[in-house]
Amino acid sequence: MKIKVGIPYGRETIFVHTEEKNIGEIIYPNEVEIKDEEQTLNQALENPIDSKNFDEFLSDAKDLLIFHGLNCILHIFVDGISFKTKCFCTCL
Repeated sequence: MKIKVGIPYGRETIFVHTEEKNIGEIIYPNEVEIKDEEQTLNQALENPIDSKNFDEFLSDAKDLLIFHGLNCILHIFVDGISFKTKCFCTCL
């Protein structure tokens, strides 16, 4: 028997049809609180899980290339980079 499965993608839901026998399990994500993206990114860079913070990570870097798709948050990365590091940025 065919079933219709909705897959969240960005702000949309994409629907696919498949045989019920092909579905092993449907797993739903945890609900998360939507926060300010700039504040969340800053917090993640300052306090990463099991890793150096952004400043320590870049402490001996000579060159840095950042690919990004969000112009509005690029300054979070660039503002924290020391002047000894050459930073090359590009938009996707």
